[in-house]
Amino acid sequence: MRIPFAVREHLVRRVLRDALRLAGRASPVRASDPRVFVALVPLLYHGALDSDAPVLEPRHGLAQLCGLFRGPGTAGFLRDAAAYAGGGRWAWRRGQVLLATGHPLTARFTPPQAADVPAAMRIALAAISDATTRAASPEALACLALVAYQVLLTIHPFEDGNGRTMRGVYACRVARAGPSAPALLALALLFGGDAARYHEAAWAFRAGEPDLLLHRYFEALEHAEGLLGDALGPSVPVGRISGLLHADLRKGGGSCVPGGRTLAAAGK
Repeated sequence: MRIPFAVREHLVRRVLRDALRLAGRASPVRASDPRVFVALVPLLYHGALDSDAPVLEPRHGLAQLCGLFRGPGTAGFLRDAAAYAGGGRWAWRRGQVLLATGHPLTARFTPPQAADVPAAMRIALAAISDATTRAASPEALACLALVAYQVLLTIHPFEDGNGRTMRGVYACRVARAGPSAPALLALALLFGGDAARYHEAAWAFRAGEPDLLLHRYFEALEHAEGLLGDALGPSVPVGRISGLLHADLRKGGGSCVPGGRTLAAAGK
């Protein structure tokens, strides 16, 4: 039995309010060197932190990143998605899709029907924009970035490219909150280690209870901060940072890639 993800305004606004309420429990989100932040964005874009994966030049500087995904409108979102993800014609999907995961919990959720996507995106984007005006700290903005990512990813508005686009939404929102390299990489670490813990939290989130997902995120923030430590200086090669994360995740036996692909496969 599959459970359709119904986007209701009261549910979306409630999980956003909960994110603001819980933000005070997060580790401090400290700004990093902007050059390091921008250099790490492609790693998140590709969903891979493998030290052997190619590190591409970022297509945007920090100012350009901060200018994307700002407004509540769906037309602007489509335009920004194309600007971030490499151009082409971006439009809402026309058919039903399933979330690409073998986990029994997440696999039971079905994104909204294609006919419901435009209304779902209007509700979600307006609620996210409204909540952002009430965020009073970098921690609150980071928590809202996570909730925005999870809501929009579960709507799955495009035929393809949903993961990298929603990771882009997250990166752009974190850029405006800091920019914090640990907060940027916390999203990838959230999938690391025991993937079942993420899927359990995602299940609760889609049922309208974001607390568990946010607590998992707080753990990832602390992990990223401790893992990167003093490796965030502007003279440190991005490959070394990627290598640190790669070694840490291999030590824990986990994958940092949504959907549970292995680190080796992520670099292909």
